[in-house]
Amino acid sequence: MKIEQTLQAYAAVATQVRSGAHASPSRASSDNSVPVRKTSRDTVEISAEGKRRLSMIQNRIDSGYYHSSAVTDDISDKLSKVLDSLT
Repeated sequence: MKIEQTLQAYAAVATQVRSGAHASPSRASSDNSVPVRKTSRDTVEISAEGKRRLSMIQNRIDSGYYHSSAVTDDISDKLSKVLDSLT
């Protein structure tokens, strides 16, 4: 299935990034990068529009909308393009 292949490819790249074997273009050209220190106070705020979109997605999941091969193929193609742009 396309989604499984895409996720496996993404997992391989993510493993390289975590291990430092894969340098992003911005880091490769910059020697003065500063590590980011994360704290337990880091938070994410979702806008009203974001909440609306998440609600729409949840409704589609609940209704079975994403359980069709046409939707699955479309999502896997788009996800693959996004993940390819990260490498």
